[in-house]
Amino acid sequence: MRAAAPFLPERSAARRGYYVTSMDRIGLALGVAGLSSGFVTAVLLALGGTHAIAALAIGALLGAGGGMAAALVLLGPVWALLHRAHRRGPIVAALAAGALAAILLLAVRAPLLTPGGAGLILAAAATGVAMQHVAYRRIL
Repeated sequence: MRAAAPFLPERSAARRGYYVTSMDRIGLALGVAGLSSGFVTAVLLALGGTHAIAALAIGALLGAGGGMAAALVLLGPVWALLHRAHRRGPIVAALAAGALAAILLLAVRAPLLTPGGAGLILAAAATGVAMQHVAYRRIL
């Protein structure tokens, strides 16, 4: 009797460059989003003139919690749609996170073409790439 074939998604995993994920990797990716957003919050506080260590630490913790919540609530549905459409690469992750950041900046009527707005969009894109790198494993 033959051994059961491993589970293969709708498209064959034998195709080069196929990305797979699991629930534990998704949780780690949310942790990466929290670390990244906490770091960006602390840097923005420091650039704004806050130099007290306690204030920077509290800002980083609040930024990390907010970043994880935002990644789950805002990026979660976008990620699910892209995952289902088999768009799982780092370029797509950067574009999706950057576009979502630009949309959010437009929603709060913040200028996009300033150094602050462009920096936040680039930070979001970098966070998206880091999350994709943690969340997915590439099958060669």
